[in-house]
Amino acid sequence: IVLGVVLKTFVPMSNLTIDYLGFPGEVFMRVLQMVTIPLMVTSVITGVCSMSAGSSRKISIRAAVYFISTTLVAVTIGLILVLLVKPGVGQNDPMRELDEDDDGALSTLEALMDLFRNMVPINLVQATFLQYKTRKVRFEVAETDEETGQET
Repeated sequence: IVLGVVLKTFVPMSNLTIDYLGFPGEVFMRVLQMVTIPLMVTSVITGVCSMSAGSSRKISIRAAVYFISTTLVAVTIGLILVLLVKPGVGQNDPMRELDEDDDGALSTLEALMDLFRNMVPINLVQATFLQYKTRKVRFEVAETDEETGQET
């Protein structure tokens, strides 16, 4: 966290450099999301199946209450931190800049990063039915003149 704050504050970086630095973290988060849900579900199912009917009912209710309450706490903490920290606000240019001669084609490095991203799907079931293709999209942002109040 400290390294990220220092780099963001004191080292000017382009959007491309930020993408390159964030790529390993993005792949790591995809791996965690891909592995965590099936692991939790299978461990709960095997634990409940190995118990008697009376005790499994009690444990099932406790597990459901535990999962729901921890999920609510995690969502609340996440929302509070996002509202306080406002990640991404400090970037110089919020929209990606493209060269004038760029027709939306990806560079070789971007294509490789895209390949590695798609090798680690977030949802295994959804990945069996969908295909992904990354495209560059250009957005034009209308700026408002402070003196006249008109969009330019």
